Amino acid sequence: MKLRETKRRRMNELVGLLLRSETLSINPGVNQLEHALQTAALARRAGAASDLVFGALMHDVGRLSQPAAHGCASAELIAPFVSHETYWTVRMHDDIRLLELADANGPVSRAADYAGEPWFPLACRFAGEWDRYAFVPEAPVMPLPFYLPMLEELCNN
Repeated sequence: MKLRETKRRRMNELVGLLLRSETLSINPGVNQLEHALQTAALARRAGAASDLVFGALMHDVGRLSQPAAHGCASAELIAPFVSHETYWTVRMHDDIRLLELADANGPVSRAADYAGEPWFPLACRFAGEWDRYAFVPEAPVMPLPFYLPMLEELCNN
């Protein structure tokens, strides 16, 4: 029972971080919470497992504490609730996006070093099909309370 209570407390903290992320503007007309809800909606529409939808919802919460390493920070925060594949997908999502955006003078991504990992195709799909397209001002999405039953279920696993 104690583990369940610990997980519930952690989940409540994560939801609090997600709500605080609304104060972060990341694109004209889109704040971090809206981006998270859009990413989760795209994952859900694609039939992703619930832990991956949760990962999509929480993939950037680490921006509040470690902006430069937010993928890693976010992955560590959600680790008790998600699969190995979802953990690594969240951890590497920005590095994979950098592979697509890199130019000769830009940041260098180490994502290619992980190309042989079993989670890598999923992470590429996450970054290229969901995260990348979740910056639409006023996009219709389900509000955060819609996801609360899923979060409750993850706490009970």
